[in-house]
Amino acid sequence: ADIGAIADVSGCVSGSRLSVACVVTNPEDMAVTPDRQFIIVSEFGGIGPLNDIGPGSLALVDAQTKARVPLPIIYSDNTWGDATCEKNVDSPFGPHGLDLVKRADGRYQLGVINHMDHESVEMFELVAVAKEPTELQQTKESWEGAAEITPRNKWGLIWRGCVAAPKVNYINDLSLLVDGSFFVSHMYPHEFSTNDFLRVALTKEATGYVLHWDRQNGFSQVNGTEGAQPNGIAYDEARSLLYVAFN
Repeated sequence: ADIGAIADVSGCVSGSRLSVACVVTNPEDMAVTPDRQFIIVSEFGGIGPLNDIGPGSLALVDAQTKARVPLPIIYSDNTWGDATCEKNVDSPFGPHGLDLVKRADGRYQLGVINHMDHESVEMFELVAVAKEPTELQQTKESWEGAAEITPRNKWGLIWRGCVAAPKVNYINDLSLLVDGSFFVSHMYPHEFSTNDFLRVALTKEATGYVLHWDRQNGFSQVNGTEGAQPNGIAYDEARSLLYVAFN
């Protein structure tokens, strides 16, 4: 159906058809919190070959007020990732694609692609916190057994581990499963140039594929997923269908 002309929102002014929130930088991917009141946004730092890799962050936006609200992150033990992957509060962070899933154990897991230091997937537990986040940044114990979810609870993250990607892979997006495993898209090799990027935009030749990771087997390439610059992915676990967006 024809929806008519789209209003110009470059000035960050909401109109009758589009509501605009200009409170994040380089928004790349997003997930809605379980109470459907907030949006988690990855603020993209950049990747090659079109720009330099740079730092970014995770933002939390109130879906009703359109205001950015605090999203405190604390670091705990690596229980959801690969034990050989180590990070702390001072580790560089360049987020890209993300996904949020309710695990089989009832907890909420947020996975985030990280390009800085080395390619990795960072694992966080999303928890509802009834108090102001600033009161909960000091100790992990303040977060354990977080309050029951209510419509206006704020949210926080507990780092639960990471998984370092193989050195040959340049990853983009991921889709989490309820058991904590995931699919991730490998776009193209690290040495991919701007000319390669432009050429493949025309030729659509295969440059990458999808990987699967679980704690028992690590990474493995998924057969039949080769294509031109695999980007966004989504796995429908109920139907065992993997959707992959190619260029």
